[in-house]
Order: sequence, then C-alpha cells, then structure tokens
Amino acid sequence: MKVYIAGPMCGYPEYNYPAFHQAEQCLEVAGAEPLNPARNAVPPEDAPRHFFLGEAISTMLEANCIVVLPGWQKSRGACLEMLIASELEMPVYDYAIFEQSGALNESSQIQPREARRSIIDALTPLLPANIAPDRTTVDQSSEPAGEAESAKAPKKTILQRATEIVDGDRQHDYGHPYVNHTRTADYFSTYLGKIVTAEDVCILNILQKVSRNQNRPSHDSILDIAGYARNVEMVREKQEEYNARTDQSG
Repeated sequence: MKVYIAGPMCGYPEYNYPAFHQAEQCLEVAGAEPLNPARNAVPPEDAPRHFFLGEAISTMLEANCIVVLPGWQKSRGACLEMLIASELEMPVYDYAIFEQSGALNESSQIQPREARRSIIDALTPLLPANIAPDRTTVDQSSEPAGEAESAKAPKKTILQRATEIVDGDRQHDYGHPYVNHTRTADYFSTYLGKIVTAEDVCILNILQKVSRNQNRPSHDSILDIAGYARNVEMVREKQEEYNARTDQSG
C-alpha cells in the first residue's frame, strides 16, 4: 500500500525534513510503501514554493492513502492536499496516533468532518474577502442534521460546489470527463509523441491551477482544483466500468 506523507515544511528547521524521514522509516517498518515529498532531489532554496507543491500533489495522487504529521493544520500545502484527498475519498490517518499503535486503522483515521474546519481556516486567507466563508456557517456544518435544519441553511462548501458543477453543467457542456479528457489526451499524445491518459490530463490541469494560484490566490483556482480532483475519480470509475465490460465480453 502506497502511503503519502503530508505535513508542514515552511518555517520549520531543515524544512521539517527529519520528521518526514522518521515517518518514512516507521511506515516501512509497518510494511507500507511511503511516498515522501522530502525526498525531492531539488534543494528547497533552488526552486519556488509552487514547484514543490506541484511535485508533491503529483506524488500524492499515486498514493492509496495519506498520513499527516503534527502541525498539518497550519500548513496551506498540507490542507490543500487534504482537500484533494477528501474529494478523491482517500483515507487520511493521523501520524501521531499511528506512531503509537503501529497500524493504519479506524483508530488513527481522520474523518473529513474533523478536518473541515482546519482546511477552511488555512485556505480562507487565499480567498477574496467578499467570498470568504462565514465562520458560523462552517461551525453549523458539523452540527447534527436536526440542529442544522433548524438553523439558517449553510453555504455550500467548495467540494459541494465543485461536485455540482462537474456533475451538472460542465458534464452537459463538455460531456463525461472520461470522454472529454480522453479526447484531449489524444491531442496531447499526438503533439508530444508519447502516450498521455485522461487521468494525466486531469492531474496536469490541477498542477496548472496550483501554479496560477501561487501567482494570484483566488477562490476560482481552489474550486477548479477540487473539480479536477473529482474528474480524476470519475475518469477512474468510467475506466473500471469499461475494463469490466471488456473482461465480460472477452
């Protein structure tokens, strides 16, 4: 099982690399295959932050699950990775609990609702003031259904809006993401002279949005990242469906 290690780097001595390497060793002992972004061959001083963030997200998308190091709640990069993992329904585990138990199981798993407030707190400063989420609305989203219904209807989260867009208008305009991105992948393959898949197209679009957001943080870029992460999931589902049909007909 491939396990991506997420956590804070900026502002820490040695960019917190020792903590990442320690987590890597513990995961190996537990029989996992760790994906450690601190193993990047490029020294942190030699490239801009968005380069490393793009590399990290690309690596994360290869994983089956994520472990988060202490302090992840204060890291915009780690919270962005959590946002994408949430949309892809990737399990997320608390490393501190895993370190004690030695197992990635329900006791060490972080539920999406638990992480929501930290993600919003970290990413809200990137949004223009007029569209930043209402704090009360965020708090209401973690209330039991009965209490939430009796209060003012909460604003939709970025994940909800992205899903509505991707599953609704965008699919109506562009077709199913598998069809649309496969068509684009064919164009890329012809131009580059190498095979590019529909999933590659989705990931490349995510990295493009990360780069744009680094230059000028915006709500739209974060929304698009969530949308393309949803596209990855839809492409995988459709590919599995096609593979199953092929196996049955063969």
